[in-house]
Amino acid sequence: MSIEEIDIRRAIETALPHVGYMEFGQSSRGLLSEGNLNLSELLADVRAMGYEGRWGTEGFSRPLMEEPVADALKIWSATFATGEEFVRDAANLFA
Repeated sequence: MSIEEIDIRRAIETALPHVGYMEFGQSSRGLLSEGNLNLSELLADVRAMGYEGRWGTEGFSRPLMEEPVADALKIWSATFATGEEFVRDAANLFA
């Protein structure tokens, strides 16, 4: 949405009556707290809009992937060291 939509919040608000699951990823495809999007603020806004459905996240870090998979997905950065680090970061954001 950060690429396709002029106003992410308006797009979410428009779609919200039809949404049962939301997935968030950061511009870096790494930790949700690090990147161009202020996901903490966006999540607060989405909650204020009344969203009570399920949440998901997406993150990639080259050291945690097999070489052919990382190459195929064009993942060249080490955006986090462990899956646990990613989960802790996301949990803080969704808390």
